[in-house]
Amino acid sequence: MTFHTLERKEQAKCLLYRIENLPREEPVGSACQSWMADGFPIHRGDVYHALNQLRKCKRDTRALEMMEWVIRERPAIHAQGA
Repeated sequence: MTFHTLERKEQAKCLLYRIENLPREEPVGSACQSWMADGFPIHRGDVYHALNQLRKCKRDTRALEMMEWVIRERPAIHAQGA
């Protein structure tokens, strides 16, 4: 299933969707910051899923940006369901 087939409401709840739709010049960290500003926590599963999908789509630069942001900012990443 791709993110193009998800309903609009589901896309709004997906961190990867925000990252994929960023303008090229905007850093991944801005998507993560806006995600948290909207009241959504960043779960380990969100990070894991985003990294895997970005790498799968050959968007290695974005995946690296995501990892750098996680290491630099160290957000309170919650386990899924906790």
